[in-house]
Amino acid sequence: MLLAQRTLSFNAPLEAPATSLLDLIVGLSTGLDLAVGAPTGHSIRCAWIASKIAAQLNLPEHESTLMLYSVLLKDAGVPFTASRIHELFGCDDLAFRKALVRVNLRSRRQAIAFSLDQASKNRHVGGWPLHTLRLMLHNNMIWTNLAALRAEKGAEIVREMGFGDSVAGAVRGLHEHFDGGGWPRKIAGKHIPIASRIALVARNLDLALHLHGSIRAMGEIESLSGVQYDPDVVHALDAATQDGAFWLSLKAGDLRRELLQLTADDVVATEERVDLVCGAFGRLVDGKSAFSFGHSTRVARLAERIGRQMGLMQQQRRTLVRAAMLHNIGNLGISNLILEKPGKLALPEVAAMREHARMTSHILQGIAGFEQIAAIAGAHHERPDGQGYPVGVAGEAIPQESKIISVAGVFDALTAERPHRAAMCDHEAIALMEKDRGSGFDPDCLDALMIILPDEH
Repeated sequence: MLLAQRTLSFNAPLEAPATSLLDLIVGLSTGLDLAVGAPTGHSIRCAWIASKIAAQLNLPEHESTLMLYSVLLKDAGVPFTASRIHELFGCDDLAFRKALVRVNLRSRRQAIAFSLDQASKNRHVGGWPLHTLRLMLHNNMIWTNLAALRAEKGAEIVREMGFGDSVAGAVRGLHEHFDGGGWPRKIAGKHIPIASRIALVARNLDLALHLHGSIRAMGEIESLSGVQYDPDVVHALDAATQDGAFWLSLKAGDLRRELLQLTADDVVATEERVDLVCGAFGRLVDGKSAFSFGHSTRVARLAERIGRQMGLMQQQRRTLVRAAMLHNIGNLGISNLILEKPGKLALPEVAAMREHARMTSHILQGIAGFEQIAAIAGAHHERPDGQGYPVGVAGEAIPQESKIISVAGVFDALTAERPHRAAMCDHEAIALMEKDRGSGFDPDCLDALMIILPDEH
């Protein structure tokens, strides 16, 4: 069958469907919820709470809009800390973050106790007594460095998405406290961006709600007014919650729809801006593991070359590149115990790892105009013989773009260092992939890869 026939659903229209910038960021924020191990919809609820606080504070509309982006992207730096947490504590980074919600890191006793408890889950590692001593002696430095990594990488990523100083500064300042006792820079009061001050209250309220309910959650927020939180922000939250509809909407309302209606910023994102956001988010995803660093960027570049060789039109290749940058977004919900395991995965770990494809599809399907990207990215582990996942479709039922990403992704994985093996050379990788020609890999895609490889070096 001709290539044009195989990709008919992606040939038209020539221009990609319109996507609003806010809807794009709202959709991708659900991936960040996975990364922090937060309850589903955490970022959206935080943004909604923040919007109610901003309304009470009478923030100008433009400032409120930028604040929404800041809150939705507040956890953009979190994936970059996962590998470091795994290295320091040897534990499940997702379970680590869920447990951390209950810990007051300003208490040295609690911080050390939590650190030792998490590290004890991996005490079979050699040098355990010495490692315990290091965790105790250098505990404050460890937490400060983790906070700095989260803050700086988060700010860097949002800048790569095309946001300016306001959003980047707010993401950087999320964990600063009003009295100067936060992290990592120990700034205080009005020196902390207002969006950061609002975001911290919204974040901690949502997390506390899921642990304790509204009465205790509000009590915790109010008890730390002037310490962790800006008293003006706490007062604004208290005023917002006097409206009886606040708690009902937060529990059962269509908050995503409300968010998209709150702002006049309904401008359709330009093609170039969508490319920037997808590229930055792909780098964010790859930052979760030292062994995936740069993977999505390399796969996207290789997939574009393969697509060009196979005759895909410009808009098809643009969609292909976006899907390639986001194909592993589901990895944000996979523990680094699995992603960085040095040996063969056990069957339950294989099953957990395979969930990333389904999660990728689910996240991207929620973004208007990303239906094709979701279908392509979600199928990158399907195989021509029907033995792939997550659905097990075969042959022509798999989008051609997915087959391209599959070939590019496996080739890059084989030629990169992994926890359980050294990197292969190009010749070794191709020889191994040839064994699955027609069954695991589309022959046309494999042929195109071999044609373009000399130009890649």
